Amino acid sequence: MGEGHTVSGELCTAVYDFLAALGELSTNPDASPEGLTAVATLAAMASHNHAQYQAFLGLLKGPSSVPSIAKEQVISADISKAVEVDVVTVM
Repeated sequence: MGEGHTVSGELCTAVYDFLAALGELSTNPDASPEGLTAVATLAAMASHNHAQYQAFLGLLKGPSSVPSIAKEQVISADISKAVEVDVVTVM
């Protein structure tokens, strides 16, 4: 990623909406419909981090679908890296 990693204007908007939703999700584990919509929108877009956003959305929609705490930690670490890359790219 990094050099050569470009994103569309739509993806930029989705990343910023996702960041706002993350703030909400960090203080309220019961995600609002708006928060889930922001995550789902980003997860549906084509990007280098599509798989990470999809996995995070799956975790939010059904935490019991994650087979272990270790897998949940991997998803959390992956989403952090994905957001970091995309935020730096859209700045």
